[in-house]
Amino acid sequence: TGNLTGNVTGNINSSGVSTLTTLLVGTAITATSGIVSATTFIGNLTGNVTGSLAGNATGLSGTPNITVGTVTASKVVANVVEVPNTGVTTISKLLHVGTGGTAFAALESGRIGVGTAVPTSDLQIRKSSGSLLEVISNTGNSRISVGQSVGVGKSTGVIRFGDTNQTLDIINNDTGNLNYYLHAGPAGVGTGRFEWIYGQTNIQLMSLTHGGSLGLGKTNPDNTLHVVGTSTVTGNAYFGSDVIITGNLLAGTISLPSLITQTNIFNTSGISTFNDLRTTGNISVGSSISMGGITNPIASIDARNQIGLFGSIGVGTDKFYGSESFGISGTTLITEGGVGIGTTYYNPSGAALQIYAPLIDLNGGHLNIKSDNTIGFNTGSPRAIIDFGNVGSATTRPVMVVPNISSSTRNGIGQTPTGAIIFNTNTSKFQGYTGVGWTDFH
Repeated sequence: TGNLTGNVTGNINSSGVSTLTTLLVGTAITATSGIVSATTFIGNLTGNVTGSLAGNATGLSGTPNITVGTVTASKVVANVVEVPNTGVTTISKLLHVGTGGTAFAALESGRIGVGTAVPTSDLQIRKSSGSLLEVISNTGNSRISVGQSVGVGKSTGVIRFGDTNQTLDIINNDTGNLNYYLHAGPAGVGTGRFEWIYGQTNIQLMSLTHGGSLGLGKTNPDNTLHVVGTSTVTGNAYFGSDVIITGNLLAGTISLPSLITQTNIFNTSGISTFNDLRTTGNISVGSSISMGGITNPIASIDARNQIGLFGSIGVGTDKFYGSESFGISGTTLITEGGVGIGTTYYNPSGAALQIYAPLIDLNGGHLNIKSDNTIGFNTGSPRAIIDFGNVGSATTRPVMVVPNISSSTRNGIGQTPTGAIIFNTNTSKFQGYTGVGWTDFH
């Protein structure tokens, strides 16, 4: 019992014989050779010990190099703890870093905790606020894989960034679904929705509510599909119920029976109303079907209270032979067993056409009277092809004038028909063509 100061060469054992080459005790006793026997050494040992030290060593200080088999300590303080370059380093039971292991903990069960000494899942990160998990790759792509096969195999799902520059991918490597769950936990109020937001402006581009309403450009969709803006459908579109259009319907071709059904358009009763109907094709009116500008049309086309404009119109015919048209301008047309033009009253005296007008022009055309037809003046029964016999006092100009032409004009007529009559203004005589030449009547 006491203090041992100086250099010790030899063996110091807790029992048996310790052989020392030099022993210095205090400043008074020096032994250069001999035997010191002790079963227990208590005190301070200062200096170098060469050889084996068996037993327990307590109160070591300084920076000694100690090589031992097992170290048992309540606390080890070291700047660096090195493990072997080869072999296996084993920490049994648990590993705690930080006060009570609250910084990092590894349990014998295989659970790892960051911010908690008692992780309740295989890997748990717990902070009072602001937790962050980073997976970073300076080059290539960064991945987080979950699944049922080792590595990024078939039965895995992967969150991947950087496979395509600046792109985040969510991948299911297997043949199953990619499901998104909303409010999958216990029932409650205030269920949320799916939102797609552009991060530069925080504008919500698309929203899907928990009730199944999808809004494009609409934060709170009013209907199952609510689109704000222009929509383009390049294929067929099916509507199982009503279609309501508040603006214009513009289309190249519309087939009403196949496009719009179960509405008043295809019903056998009621009134179908259009504000504006335009078509570039045909509009057909079926047998015994009426179309008109009044509530109850009585003919196939009945527009008694309306005005109609036509490029051409045919009455009692099934074809047009050219660009002919039947036009009326600034007058009235009355039909009742015939046609009256320029009058508000048609006199059914047997004539199919009655014209009340100060002038009738035939410009650039021909008037052709078919066989066994006549022309009469002031008579309903002409006695000849042309009958002016009833002129009498029916007109203030009861005369007929034949063409007045000069001799040079007469001689310039090509293919003059036999029987032609003129009044020659050079000779002041009536002349007729005999088929050979012109003959004076007087």
